[in-house]
Amino acid sequence: HHWTGVANLAGVPYDTLFLEDLIGSKAAENMAKYATLILVQCNFVQNLQYAELSNFLRGYLSAGGNFIIDGPLATRDENGKKRDSGEICEILGIEYLGYHDEAPFRIRVEKNTHFVVRLFQPHQFLTQHLDGGLNILKFKRGGTDLLIANENEQSYPFLSARSLKGNRIILISDLSASAGVTSLFRNHSPNVFYKNLIYDCLVSAVYWATYGNLDTPFPVAQLSNANLTAIVRLDADMSWDRDVQIETMGYLIDMARNSGVVSVYGWVSAEATAAGWETLADLGGRLEKFGGQIGTHSRYHILDKELTEEIAKKELDDSVKEIEENMCKYGQSIGKVEFFINPNNTILMDNYDLIARRFSFYMTHGFEQDIPLGYGNMTWFTGANRDFVVVNDSPSPDYQWFYAPEWSYSTEQIVAYEEEIFDHMFQNIRRGVLFNQMWHDYSITSSSIESENAWSLINWLRKWFPGFFHERRIINESNRNLYDGLDAKFASYPIYFPDAVDLGNKLRAMSQWTYNWKASKNQVKLVIDLSEVNSKSIADYTGGMGIRVENSNDKIQSVQINGKDHPAYSDNVVILPNLKPGINEILIRLGPEFVHDTRLTFVSKRMPSIRLVKGQIKACVLTKSKAKFSFYIEKPFVLLNADWQEWDRLGDRMLHGYVTSNRHLILKQLSEGDFCITRSTIPIRDFISKNGVVFMTLDEPVTQERTLWFKSGQIPKKLLLDDYMLDCTRQGQIYKVSFPEIKKTSILKVQFYQD
Repeated sequence: HHWTGVANLAGVPYDTLFLEDLIGSKAAENMAKYATLILVQCNFVQNLQYAELSNFLRGYLSAGGNFIIDGPLATRDENGKKRDSGEICEILGIEYLGYHDEAPFRIRVEKNTHFVVRLFQPHQFLTQHLDGGLNILKFKRGGTDLLIANENEQSYPFLSARSLKGNRIILISDLSASAGVTSLFRNHSPNVFYKNLIYDCLVSAVYWATYGNLDTPFPVAQLSNANLTAIVRLDADMSWDRDVQIETMGYLIDMARNSGVVSVYGWVSAEATAAGWETLADLGGRLEKFGGQIGTHSRYHILDKELTEEIAKKELDDSVKEIEENMCKYGQSIGKVEFFINPNNTILMDNYDLIARRFSFYMTHGFEQDIPLGYGNMTWFTGANRDFVVVNDSPSPDYQWFYAPEWSYSTEQIVAYEEEIFDHMFQNIRRGVLFNQMWHDYSITSSSIESENAWSLINWLRKWFPGFFHERRIINESNRNLYDGLDAKFASYPIYFPDAVDLGNKLRAMSQWTYNWKASKNQVKLVIDLSEVNSKSIADYTGGMGIRVENSNDKIQSVQINGKDHPAYSDNVVILPNLKPGINEILIRLGPEFVHDTRLTFVSKRMPSIRLVKGQIKACVLTKSKAKFSFYIEKPFVLLNADWQEWDRLGDRMLHGYVTSNRHLILKQLSEGDFCITRSTIPIRDFISKNGVVFMTLDEPVTQERTLWFKSGQIPKKLLLDDYMLDCTRQGQIYKVSFPEIKKTSILKVQFYQD
């Protein structure tokens, strides 16, 4: 799970395989398409397969394949008995030094001359102290230790690299959950948030293993065009409580309208009957109206690690049927329930086939304190269901913060930690990283019943496990500040907000498409091929994804997609439209100068198309909630069809705005004069300027505020809204107009000559 998260951060296509896929008569042929194999904790290998695995490794290396090896390899048999793995170690030129936990290790940079660690300083620490020991791997000969697990005088290699005979091998000494190498926060002393930087090295390790030492820019895919991608997961454990459902769903609907982030909402369907399906159907319909999706949290919330076909029929099939039938019964047909949120204990991976037969999108638990990121198109155990998307929650769930008996924090502390984690993910991990914290209805509503139950549980556990739990577990009267704090982040940061269908298809694209590229210092030519993805519909969801230029300080100067100029890019990220189902060619030109061309630099929702037409930029944006966008504009312009817009407030020539429904944005460059809109809370449907008069067609606003600011070197002599005379206030060359209530389309006339 963790390495699929890393693969998505790295932006390279991937498959999730079993070790058994590397053996057999067709193994070499099947593996030929992979430039790099990441062997993740492949310690237990059957005795009957050991020789075949050895043969495969020889052949794959001979064919020019590359490896990342995380943790011990084939040192035990299928029963956990130690074996002599000397043959495989000799093939790879490595040795296993065993498990070491004699010191509280911390990962630091040893040398920064290698591609993998070039962004860091020698001896810089990348992690906090680890929470356990490591299984140490090292090269027998050659190789370079890039990262060291160090504590005072005791140190071991943590990440090492070696090139030999056309191959590249990375060794990682156990990126396991227990040690918490990638941890951002751990719930024990010292309880601190840490800006862990190890992901930069893991991503660079993937690049180096796959491409080698690069001295040119290179392109990588990004889940979205933003630094961070966010979706809300809601576990409705109190589905039986009508008031809790009303408050929770109302809060999430308001959040979608306020910021644009939308929810997957999982009911415990059998318990929902007590709340009343008529009420829930209306709430569910409203949630989906604003971009959320209704899913299932099982029928009785009794699923455990072991999932059988019989249990799946009762807990999953019956739950889906119950939700679909009751939604339809009360006039809210939502189609098939495609989304499943893991209840109770984490379902084992070898039961994924039972889930993948029923759902295409699965939100499960994670190792949040130790491995905070895990998401992707994971097909272990799914058989023919190759589109299965799994999303681990990240980072720590709300129930741990507020209710877990071994945790104890005030709401104010929780908000501070969570906001720091969020900022770190946005500012430092970046690369479209997915933020998906587990939320619960009882926590959003600060349910007194749940608090009392939590307190009773704590007291009972203290009785039987004295000393293990906090003596004074904080019970917060209100949890709401956590959600309000994150809502403020969602609303104020440039974040991509997919719904579950959009997110699922983007994750499938990241895994399933193929690409190749050529680059020089000044340009990158990228070919993305969607002809072999499992579903043609994936191409309809590539809009809003990003192509990031790595390994260059230059800025994007211009972009062409399939031979046409493409006006959607920031300094180092191309914003993709929907690509063709087949082959797509992208040409990115680079240079040291800042680009002054008008262009879209960010969008928070799906963007099927954007094009240049006779000096206008026309962009299609799809949304049911709020969709935010940003353009860079220097020349006089007017933007049509936005619900709200503001230009150059910070003197940066940036136009920020939003829409609240599907929209065709039209950015018109003005060839005459210096007139432009600097702020508007009213949608402008059309704009004409002729003979000293500006005509604007205005639509009904979506907010209570009805104002428009415009900039002009000429002083307006008269303003008319239909036949009603308006006044305006002036500050320099900026004019502010306030409007009476607009309930239908109106015409604003700005006259610059005296009658």
